[in-house]
Amino acid sequence: MFLEILTPGGYRPFSGITKSWQKVVDVKWDGGSVKCTAKHLFVSPSGAAMPCMAIRPGDFIKTVFGIREVLEMTPVGEDHVYDVVNVADGNLYYVGGALSHNCEFLGSSDTLISGSKLQHMVHKTPIREENDGAFLVYADPVEDGSYVATVDTAEGVGLDYSVCTVIDVTQQPYRVVAKYRSNIVPPLLFAKSCFQIMSQYNEAVAVAESNNSSGALVTDELWNTYEYENMITTKAREGVNKVSGAQKSIPGIRTTTRTKSLGCSSLKSLVESDLLLIDDFDMIHELSTFCLDATGKSYKASKGKNDDTAMTLVLFGWFANEPYFAEMVDLNVRQILRDRLESASEFDMLTVYFNDGIEGVETVETLLI
Repeated sequence: MFLEILTPGGYRPFSGITKSWQKVVDVKWDGGSVKCTAKHLFVSPSGAAMPCMAIRPGDFIKTVFGIREVLEMTPVGEDHVYDVVNVADGNLYYVGGALSHNCEFLGSSDTLISGSKLQHMVHKTPIREENDGAFLVYADPVEDGSYVATVDTAEGVGLDYSVCTVIDVTQQPYRVVAKYRSNIVPPLLFAKSCFQIMSQYNEAVAVAESNNSSGALVTDELWNTYEYENMITTKAREGVNKVSGAQKSIPGIRTTTRTKSLGCSSLKSLVESDLLLIDDFDMIHELSTFCLDATGKSYKASKGKNDDTAMTLVLFGWFANEPYFAEMVDLNVRQILRDRLESASEFDMLTVYFNDGIEGVETVETLLI
């Protein structure tokens, strides 16, 4: 039987159709809708393939009627899904009116997390939403559970997002269990929300970035106004953060080139080794566009995207390599990762660049990831 399907170049032949039972998302745009998996590839206005998991309401996709805005994305449980195989002349075709790509999403070689891992990261529906959807809960705190809360504060209101991420570190694998995210909350109210969330999760250990004035205000508010003592304090010297209990240490952590590089390397290892499980849509979305910058030496959000939730995960990656964390959970994460890598048949390498605070001097380290 000769099969054809509508493509941008007219009707073209294809090899066949596969059928599977998977979790499905109902994607609606201005003029149509389609039910698909998180890995289904839409096409952006620039022509780039975009997995469903990387799309949010407000993004634009190509359709048979032109460029259209995505309006809603709703998980609808599990259902049969069908995939067209080997479409001629580019693997592009229309499904439900949306231009789609039937090649496997492998991600960009520039993303921190490998594309092969990203394609298997599927978001889940939170068990509860609070504060008009700003606070999402994936698991309630359990008695005697151990938690870490990482905090990234936006500079200003209405631009980037202020984020507080709660991670359950009671046992491995670690798991993101709650997330607060808002771009309209002022710093003082954000500090209050962080205090309430961290208190709720058994006085979670707070790892708060204090780089900008808003971040410093939030850490100061938590430390002095709310007297939240279970906060990591650091003593920065020559651009290196050290967890410290010394009197001259300050609450929070200043993200330097070195701490970010270490955090990125550790985060990559944790996620790709399944030692850190992430069910949140925004986090998976941001990680799928968290790429090397133009210098090739640091990771940040692609143009027009956000990386605020991703940066809270980077903070956790840095903290997971600190001796204090090993004492807290009675585990040596670095050794666990090394043991896993040594048992693997192949090694990936990540080169990170450290600025040691000396003008013109930069050291390079290649880390196993």
